[in-house]
Amino acid sequence: MVQWWQSLTLAQEIFAYVAIPATLLLIIQTVLLLLGLGDHDMDTDASTPDHDFSFDHDAHIELSDGHDGVFGEDHPDDVFHGDSGLRLFTLRGLVAFFAVLGWTGLTLLRQNVSLPLSVGIAVAAGLIALVLVALVMRWFYKSQNSGNMELRNALGVSGTVYITIPPARQGQGKINLVLQNQYSELSAVTDNETPILSGTEVTVVGISGINTLVVKPK
Repeated sequence: MVQWWQSLTLAQEIFAYVAIPATLLLIIQTVLLLLGLGDHDMDTDASTPDHDFSFDHDAHIELSDGHDGVFGEDHPDDVFHGDSGLRLFTLRGLVAFFAVLGWTGLTLLRQNVSLPLSVGIAVAAGLIALVLVALVMRWFYKSQNSGNMELRNALGVSGTVYITIPPARQGQGKINLVLQNQYSELSAVTDNETPILSGTEVTVVGISGINTLVVKPK
């Protein structure tokens, strides 16, 4: 390995500096995803709650307008529908972009391709990887959510905050959890007076609207 590294030119070293860390991150992301702990797309959900459900110690669900009901009976359409849009600029996509760009540029330079041409082809290859990752993740989310999850099954389930949740329902964040034997990323709000930071373990205590969970720190 040392001998290989010493054989690299300055331009090749730069591509290697890009490729190697990005590849390690990509491997870690993939392993975490397979274990149900992986990161997901950095976006926000602007959906507006229509009804609030709260979860007390007796596992009773109440509508915020004062009428009792069972989720899925009084409101049969209130099921989770995943976001199937094509999101290019995600953390996973950018890591794949730099990994492919780095290795492509390094390989081309090692084959004595000119630097400008190597850079151009490497950037193009990275962009293709970015799009492919977005397509794969869209397919993943579609297949994951095709079973129409019932959010009432998330009550009492623990998860991990992925995108920081603002305090006192001032905005939405994202949490990762396993729901109906499927790894899911769902929008979440909290009644907590302080933000719940990324990486914090939380418990689902209620449902707001048709696709937003109410959580509290575990």
